[in-house]
Amino acid sequence: MKEPLVILHVDDDEDDLFIIGEALKTAHDSLHIVSAGDGNEALRYLQGSDTTPHLIILDINMPGMDGRETLKHLKQHEQWKSIPTVVLSTSSDPLDQQFCKNYEVDLLTKPMEIIEVRKTAEQLLQYV
Repeated sequence: MKEPLVILHVDDDEDDLFIIGEALKTAHDSLHIVSAGDGNEALRYLQGSDTTPHLIILDINMPGMDGRETLKHLKQHEQWKSIPTVVLSTSSDPLDQQFCKNYEVDLLTKPMEIIEVRKTAEQLLQYV
């Protein structure tokens, strides 16, 4: 049995975690998704886990440690900076787009229509 892909999905919206998670599981047959509600929770997971995720999906706007601060921490940490990271957000703010560009991560827009969710999940899996 092959080892599952591990994805760390950081988002404070439980509906988004569930919907994107289900679409990812449908698009890939061997997947383990770890959810975190903010950046602090994500960093605690990374510090305490023996498993390095194959992909980090990160929301920008969250209470606690937001996606910007989380991304800064990830890119400053030797062990985590090479993990493929994608920002998935409702934000279309040019400052957020520039911020992501500065950290060399893509910013994808969260799907608003259920028909777009599967397409987004397939896009996300291309980063693995």
